[in-house]
Amino acid sequence: MGDSVLRHQAGSVATITLNRPEARNALTYETKVSLLDALRDRAGDESIRALIITGAGTAFCAGRTCSSTPTCWSTAARSTPWPSITTRS
Repeated sequence: MGDSVLRHQAGSVATITLNRPEARNALTYETKVSLLDALRDRAGDESIRALIITGAGTAFCAGRTCSSTPTCWSTAARSTPWPSITTRS
């Protein structure tokens, strides 16, 4: 898998791009972890004044993909929390 989340900064504006246009940027578990890592990194950067989250291709994000998780629709899978982001205090 390539870089499913891209990061860019120009001055005080940071951009995070979901980069799975072939899947309309649907989130896999790994993509979500990468997205949260990017958000955590940016949360600690005092030089950033604005953050843009966008999607490559024609869609921002189609939602969560179940193709990589066969049990995605099971009750247990739906109740399993995904990683969360902790904001700075």
